Amino acid sequence: MINYKDSKMLTLLSPAKKLDLEPVEIPIPPTQPVLQKDTTELVRCLKTKSAADLKALMKLSDPLAELNA
Repeated sequence: MINYKDSKMLTLLSPAKKLDLEPVEIPIPPTQPVLQKDTTELVRCLKTKSAADLKALMKLSDPLAELNA
């Protein structure tokens, strides 16, 4: 398994005032995710957690923990 201890991820969320829901033609063929095996393992592990476990692990509010449990 890869050590992600020193990894960082920056995410920017920007609300849209108007959404264009028309399909977009993407000229580049899709690729397979590099970390698919690790992602699958992480999802499998997290699916076994209770809402309380997720709340503590991810420092979530009660509503978010319940939503994701």
